[in-house]
Amino acid sequence: MDKTAALARQILAGVGGEGNILKLENCMTRVRVEVSDEQRLELPQLQRLEGIKGYIKQGEQHQFIVGPGAAAKVVDEMRTLLSEPEAGVDVGDKIAENKAAAKAKYAAPMSGVLKKLANIFIPLIPAFIASGLITGIINLLKRPDIAGDIALNYPNILGLLAIFGSAVFTIMNILVGVNAARVFGGSQAMGGVMAGILSSPQLAQITLFGEALQPGAAG
Repeated sequence: MDKTAALARQILAGVGGEGNILKLENCMTRVRVEVSDEQRLELPQLQRLEGIKGYIKQGEQHQFIVGPGAAAKVVDEMRTLLSEPEAGVDVGDKIAENKAAAKAKYAAPMSGVLKKLANIFIPLIPAFIASGLITGIINLLKRPDIAGDIALNYPNILGLLAIFGSAVFTIMNILVGVNAARVFGGSQAMGGVMAGILSSPQLAQITLFGEALQPGAAG
């Protein structure tokens, strides 16, 4: 059993099983559960599980932080475990059927839309992290009390690092366009092209309905 399946089974047991679940969904980093009987919830045990990085309660919803990308996988595995296939039935078809039924039963309103948005932006997280680290390094190198005269002696190197640190934001609309096309089933090339059109500097030279277009606006 892999770690995702094991964690899903442990969470499912810790929240009181299928009969105690009212809603089951996920965001980018959290498994979100609402239960009918709080007494059956084993919070201390759940918080000690390997793979649970934190716990938050908002209203009636219990949120278990498992990390970017992992939340969707854990919830999908939990939904698969909610019903066991019957004897004499094709196991593969029954699992798919149970998974779809569980997703429809426990999904909260708008969860499908939120999942699509998460699938668009989660792949960009490593680039954001790298850009943040580079920007932090630049800020340290610019401080004379930490790096001495490096900023004065090597301005070109800092300039290159600044380009590296801001690159993801320069082409973020292209990346979002490509990912959006992939998630919604369109051509990834066309998604990137459409995003590029929306940020083209030449848009500023075009006036429609009495107003000049703004590159990147509402892109």
